[in-house]
Amino acid sequence: MKTNIKLWTMGLMTVALLGNTACTDLLHDSYGQVVSEDYVPKTEEDVSYLVNAAYIPWRETLLQWNGVVRAQELCADQDVLPARDGIGWVDGYIYKRWHQHTWTTEDDGVLQGWERTYNGVNTCNRILSQIEEGVISVDGETKEKLIAELKVLRASYYYILIDLYGNVPIVTDFKDTSLPQQSTRKEVFDFIVKEITENMDLLSETPRGYYYGRFNKWAAHTLLAKMYLNAEVWSGTAQWQKCIDECDIVINYAEKSGEYALENNQKDVFVTH
Repeated sequence: MKTNIKLWTMGLMTVALLGNTACTDLLHDSYGQVVSEDYVPKTEEDVSYLVNAAYIPWRETLLQWNGVVRAQELCADQDVLPARDGIGWVDGYIYKRWHQHTWTTEDDGVLQGWERTYNGVNTCNRILSQIEEGVISVDGETKEKLIAELKVLRASYYYILIDLYGNVPIVTDFKDTSLPQQSTRKEVFDFIVKEITENMDLLSETPRGYYYGRFNKWAAHTLLAKMYLNAEVWSGTAQWQKCIDECDIVINYAEKSGEYALENNQKDVFVTH
């Protein structure tokens, strides 16, 4: 009798499982990613969803393990990670090599700075390609502004690359599968400055709302100031006055609009609220 009950129970379970797997009324909606051919942005919010993917690599390249911040600060004596007896933090002596400027191409910090930042470049190139080919449908002024924002964002990734590596390949064609050619540091510098100056006037002046955390005109002026600040090393020619001019543009706007201000207490930059 017990055997018959077990067989009967197993039979019911089998039927239930077959019934579940035989379902053909599947949902078409995708919630994990945007399907390009189904996406037609109509509002500012829709456009912000579209461009968000191109900003994600900035967080990855800066904050994930052995990211850009750690590589920059440890090799510049801004930070130190000493090995602790019985606790660790030796990690194959990578921190010592950063401190002594003896890192190698096999070190994770060197690799991650490259891969994560170029992931940002490639994501910008992908979305630009989809927009320009009409795969993602945006028109008129919205299209022009979105392309401008993506190009300045791509330039910001190259700002990291020119700082860490210097002479890197300039890649702008997402569908080009040929081996990219090396560019000189001066060529990369000129490319970044050109991308910013040609597109910044199309960027929004709005600092909040849908533009929170995105490149607006004042962020572009700030990025350009950073380029001119390092121009003597990166291009061979000092451009101090241009750096001052770009900073003045941001400062004057901040004073006039009240939208931006430096904290009176520097530590308040890091408070939760």
